[in-house]
Amino acid sequence: MIALASLGTLLRRTAHLMAISFSLQLAWSQVSVFDAGLSDPFNDWTERHVAQGFTWRPGSVSFRTHDNEGYAQLTVDMVSGLVLEKDTKRAILVPFTTWGGLIEFSTIAQSEFVDVPAGRYALLYQSGTREGQQWCKFSFQESPFMPVQPVILRGDDGIDSTLPLLMEAEPAA
Repeated sequence: MIALASLGTLLRRTAHLMAISFSLQLAWSQVSVFDAGLSDPFNDWTERHVAQGFTWRPGSVSFRTHDNEGYAQLTVDMVSGLVLEKDTKRAILVPFTTWGGLIEFSTIAQSEFVDVPAGRYALLYQSGTREGQQWCKFSFQESPFMPVQPVILRGDDGIDSTLPLLMEAEPAA
């Protein structure tokens, strides 16, 4: 089960029946996903992180967005299998762990909290544009026993998918 917590209201929905969607104001060309209990949750970006399109450390990952500003429509779901949307421009798979079961989605300008059971996941980030608006989809697949190998599944001219992936980052100061 996943739930969206916004402005003190908690809406619980069954993950396999319905996804949660919300809009976030973009800032600094990124959407960050992190365990809400993590201190210093945002990651520093090196030139290599920018080139690969994301920065990762345990419990925290930030993805580069196509747009610097405006709004993006985000969708979060829990899935039993990972499937790419037909109009995905960028797709990146990374491991993700939440210890407390509460995940924050943030653009620095705005945040939303999503309740996801504590555990280890394969997190598939997808993004694109529909009807002139950027969208991002975050699919969580439980992965308690199998290690998740990070990979750029679909790239665009904004990322370099030929580089070896850098899977370490420092907290942003």
